[in-house]
Amino acid sequence: MRGGALAVVAAVLMLAAGCGDEPDESTAQPAATSSLATSAAASVPPSVNAQDCPDVKGVLDQYYPLFVAVQGKVLESVKRNDQKTAAEGMRKADQLVKEWAGLVEPQVAKVSQPDLHDALVTLLDQLRQYTTSNGMNAGNVTKAADNVKTTLGKVCA
Repeated sequence: MRGGALAVVAAVLMLAAGCGDEPDESTAQPAATSSLATSAAASVPPSVNAQDCPDVKGVLDQYYPLFVAVQGKVLESVKRNDQKTAAEGMRKADQLVKEWAGLVEPQVAKVSQPDLHDALVTLLDQLRQYTTSNGMNAGNVTKAADNVKTTLGKVCA
């Protein structure tokens, strides 16, 4: 859908610029009006499907706090040198991350708002890398989840 949004912006810019033709008296616009229309069109964020915001927020609100809690327990276990509990925590974290990724993947496929889509793609990538890195990218998962949350605040407000 990004191409469609770019086509609309390009069309607005071409109209505002007059497509390079010399304006005549009937089509001439003052430069201020023309640039105002261009900047207004450029500042309007691409629309988001009404159901995307609550769907993405619901999954994020459900899984992100669980992920943080499990990671905290794993870290505490490591600090106490409790290898058994730490290993159990990592298995729980891996299971949680796989479930979370399974819910984010269809969202990536359906969300068309560019900023939210990009944030979800990054989160999905980090969730997938989590299990292959033995949890070493937990901070990246957290950053990606925070980015989705911030993006939701911008595009769903």
